[in-house]
Amino acid sequence: MKDFFILRLLDKGEYLFTKLGVNYRTLRSILNVKLIMDERRVPTVLSNDEEKEGNYFKKSLFIYALMGVFMLVFMIPSFPLFFKMSIIYGLLLFMIISSLISDFSSVLLDVNEKNILLPKPVDYKTLNMAKTIHVLIYLLTISLAISGPLIIAGTIIYGISFLGIFLVQLFSLLGFSIFTTSLLYYLILRLFDGEKLKDIINYFQIGFTLLVTLSYQFVGRAFGFIDLDIVFTPRWWTYILPPTWFSAPFVVLLDKDYSTSIIWLSILGVVVSICMLVIYLKLIAPYFDKNLAKLSDNSGKLSAKAKKRAMRKLLLSKIFLKDKNEQTFYKFTKRMIASERKFKLRLFPSLGFSVIFPLIFLFNNVGYGQSFESYLDSMKNSSTYFVLYVSLIMLISALPMISISEKYNAAWVYQVIPLNSGTPIYSGATKALVINYFSPAFMISSGLFVWVFGARILPDLLIIFFNLLLLIMFVTLVTPKDLPFSQDFKYIKDKSTKTFFYSIGFIIVSVVAHFLVRRAAFGLYIYMAISMIAIKFFWQRAFK
Repeated sequence: MKDFFILRLLDKGEYLFTKLGVNYRTLRSILNVKLIMDERRVPTVLSNDEEKEGNYFKKSLFIYALMGVFMLVFMIPSFPLFFKMSIIYGLLLFMIISSLISDFSSVLLDVNEKNILLPKPVDYKTLNMAKTIHVLIYLLTISLAISGPLIIAGTIIYGISFLGIFLVQLFSLLGFSIFTTSLLYYLILRLFDGEKLKDIINYFQIGFTLLVTLSYQFVGRAFGFIDLDIVFTPRWWTYILPPTWFSAPFVVLLDKDYSTSIIWLSILGVVVSICMLVIYLKLIAPYFDKNLAKLSDNSGKLSAKAKKRAMRKLLLSKIFLKDKNEQTFYKFTKRMIASERKFKLRLFPSLGFSVIFPLIFLFNNVGYGQSFESYLDSMKNSSTYFVLYVSLIMLISALPMISISEKYNAAWVYQVIPLNSGTPIYSGATKALVINYFSPAFMISSGLFVWVFGARILPDLLIIFFNLLLLIMFVTLVTPKDLPFSQDFKYIKDKSTKTFFYSIGFIIVSVVAHFLVRRAAFGLYIYMAISMIAIKFFWQRAFK
């Protein structure tokens, strides 16, 4: 069996593991098998790779190293060290959490491993330690791949001390990410049961990804511009941003800045990391696996409220679906999406980003010498609501996902259905996506924009929604049609890239046309009427 370098390195600490009550030989054997399996698994970062052979893990490291090269744009210029490191650690935290959720949640929440190994001479403590070290090795490897170019550039610029501080802080960041994620999973496992537990875990993964993305936006806002200089402005919320905790020691040790706020941020990084470690070892690790057993419980009934909501959606769908075959595939798509948690893990972040990113662009300048109230007043009569077109880019990126599924092998069923045309299949599936997912996400964004700009923008919002429907038809026409749920997750090919570039072109034309018709009398209403006729006329033709 292959003997990994990291395991030979781990051998040096055999005595320590034995003192902790871990069976080191068993631990090593479990880790060896896990590392071999990692080489065969396709990481999320390579999910679009068409090649089926080779070491996927090494390929993914090359992609991560390229990301590190792009991050040099923050390291090489003569920005303040605290600003540089806050941005870099913010990006690293985002990538580590994303990777932890997308690639290693299944490891943290695996119940099969326990069922297979515990009847053998393997104890809980050794199994838990193997699980934690496995995740740590994986995240450390990809973190070093990303950080490699940054470490080289930083060591050249700031000297060998930079290397030592960076590695210490990187370990702290990894520990913080794993322990925080485990703590949140543990709380969910404690509070929920049955099918609801699985849904909550799914929503937590999506919500946590969105939260990390949103919180990263605040890292840049911790700094202000004074006479073209980037200056750190301490506020209460800057003390709850983890990237600033891990960046502050660079300023203390390399820039010799001993200001109160920097010292407190440095202390917070140490204290929080130690507290998370203690909580994990004392409270979480001993009880985590016991609560994992709840994941094997498939009980759970649909609540009365959920049934009423489903009935309302069904009635709504009948208004837009006259054809019985189309209705069948509408229901089929809806149930498939509802039952596939992996699919929802891909779809829901796009829906969340479609709500968040327009707001980020809208409120991008808040806090730079202007209060929130005065900023809202200045927005009232402006045309800034055009940034809502950003949500169309996020929503349309979810359209190709309709062709992927964990159960793609069952796609043979399409071959035996007595249908003369695939139109009801494509049209029913797309309407299910639009009615149940795209429309609610767009309505949330629209509600927030109406709150900011007032009811005067309602015709514009309707036009933007019509442009979304036209965009869906356009993308369906110009890209290859794949049957719903007929492709594996790793073989979406380059459809997403093509969809993105076609969408950008369409949206630019739509924004220009929308902007121009606003100048003409009744222009918005004429545009609206033409869009409705176009949607009515071309919808079925687009899905032939």
